[in-house]
Amino acid sequence: MTKVATKRDVGFPSSYDACAFVDALGADAVGEIAVSGAEGPRGIVFVESGRVCWAAARGLAPRLTELLAARAALAPNAMEELFRACRARGAPLGEHLVETRLLDAQAFRDALLQHTAESLALLCTESARAAWRPRSGKGYSPRFTFATAELLAHVGATRHGETAARVRPILDASFEDGDWAAAFVRPVDAAFPEPIALFGSAPGAARVLLRVGKWAASVLDVVATFSDESALYAVARPARAKATAIVAFRHGGVVVAGETSAYGPARLLNLRAQARRSPDSGRRDADL
Repeated sequence: MTKVATKRDVGFPSSYDACAFVDALGADAVGEIAVSGAEGPRGIVFVESGRVCWAAARGLAPRLTELLAARAALAPNAMEELFRACRARGAPLGEHLVETRLLDAQAFRDALLQHTAESLALLCTESARAAWRPRSGKGYSPRFTFATAELLAHVGATRHGETAARVRPILDASFEDGDWAAAFVRPVDAAFPEPIALFGSAPGAARVLLRVGKWAASVLDVVATFSDESALYAVARPARAKATAIVAFRHGGVVVAGETSAYGPARLLNLRAQARRSPDSGRRDADL
């Protein structure tokens, strides 16, 4: 058990601190993080195999039912009947919806991710304290758990919805299968770039993802001293089983960083050249 796992009273001021706590527990951690404030217990973050299952904040239980009902296209009274039946049997509502094909697995996962992000926003404040409660055994489906990087990016996307929606097509256009990438914003009230969108198999640990964001923001600031803000920065990584390149660029006020094939930087430059040649594209270099 790690040093963090032995603590009974740890600060929980932000979603990043919650994710960092989970990362520090290790890949084998199974249990619950009990969160409280001056007013008393606030809720629980459930952890399995070092990943977040979901978070439950006091007073937010109806929200998950609401999210599930919207995705299952069920009338409120029908969902309420299902909820009561599942509670009587001790069966999870979401998994019942998936098993009965009233909801597909991805839609359930999306609802659970949204609910967990909203719960963390309520749980994590300057006065919040957390205690780790390990438990033995497993019992939660791995497809319905979340890496801390994915969770933190979703929290950021919830806070910066319009910007996240605008940058996702840029990630899709700039990267291919086998690549990974992340987009970050730099809010004035944050000490580090905040992730808002992911592409591919980005690093799973929040602390690693934030390290990527800090590196990209810093190197682009330096490059902008000698060039303009549309510059594309690339670092080759040849000493690997498959040669790749780390790239960083800006899309408006968003910092994008990722890993692509060795030919990825050339492909990105070609995409930019095509955009410049197309008078109807409306894109600038900084938009790709």
